[in-house]
Amino acid sequence: MKSLCFAAAILSMLPAAQQSFAATPAKPDAPQAAAMQLIETFPAPPGVAGRLDHITVDPRHIRIFVSALGNDSIEVFDFSSAKWLFSIKGMNTPKGILYVPQVSKLFVVNIGDNTLKVLDDSYHVIKTLDIGREADYIRYDPGSKKIMVGYSESQMVGGMLLIDPITYERTALKLDAPPEDFAFDEGGHYIYANLHDLNAVDVVDRSTGSIKKMEIQNSGRPTPMALNEDDHRLFVVSRSPADLIVINTDTGKEVARISVGGISADLLFDSKAKRLYNVNGTGYVNVIQQLDPNHYELVENVPTAVGARSGFLVPQIQRLVVAVPTDGVRPAGLWEYQTNSASHAR
Repeated sequence: MKSLCFAAAILSMLPAAQQSFAATPAKPDAPQAAAMQLIETFPAPPGVAGRLDHITVDPRHIRIFVSALGNDSIEVFDFSSAKWLFSIKGMNTPKGILYVPQVSKLFVVNIGDNTLKVLDDSYHVIKTLDIGREADYIRYDPGSKKIMVGYSESQMVGGMLLIDPITYERTALKLDAPPEDFAFDEGGHYIYANLHDLNAVDVVDRSTGSIKKMEIQNSGRPTPMALNEDDHRLFVVSRSPADLIVINTDTGKEVARISVGGISADLLFDSKAKRLYNVNGTGYVNVIQQLDPNHYELVENVPTAVGARSGFLVPQIQRLVVAVPTDGVRPAGLWEYQTNSASHAR
């Protein structure tokens, strides 16, 4: 049942899927639950060492992939049995990772050799594309049916590649600097690209091709981002200081800010619960509730493990999976949390 729910929930996030799962609402007289509860761990073998980075899922085979950046591998886990399955070797400092079910391919950004490696369902590399050294995050845009990834000519010169996942045809879009993370609206009007080294966000108007730069004030090195399309709010987490910054996408102005205290790689947004999960490498997840488009509160800092800064959210079944590195005693692996957003919703 767990595997079926997971697969159905992930498939419901794809554009062609029709089924969706709603969170079970809390009873009015029930005591308020913790914002998140650890319910399962998926330990990896002792040989999996070093930093773990981004996560992606294959909903049809019920598998979770983790970029083991410090191990030059992709670690593969089975969600239904909560077990590590095997390592995919031959990577070179992997970071961004994306499984695209529509074409049954796994795309892996390798910063060690500046490539994007494409793997089939037998996990063999079938294509290698040169993309430069500044790439990290990778996304799939269901509107254009293209892969989005950064490219660079140098540290401060680069932009975004739109890649056809079948033909590998590439379209380059020059930005003000190589981008870190991306967000885009479902209507296909705008792309938001986080410029880590410029402390800014480039906004690309797809209909005109014009680019507008939104400066991020009093913060350095913006990294993960998320979009609340309904309320016209862009969420960005900076590193110096470590703050969540809320930007009005209509005006480009900051409307709210919350200190989160640590480096994170993934900022995840539950659009129905209006809740943010910032996976914080200091050793916790910052759970932040939107009260209204201009006001937010820190609900709880839920303990995880030091160095765990990547996650994957499946709000349809109230699950958040966090990638946890080894500390020399505790094994590396995945920790599965139940998110209790309904009990805290306002």
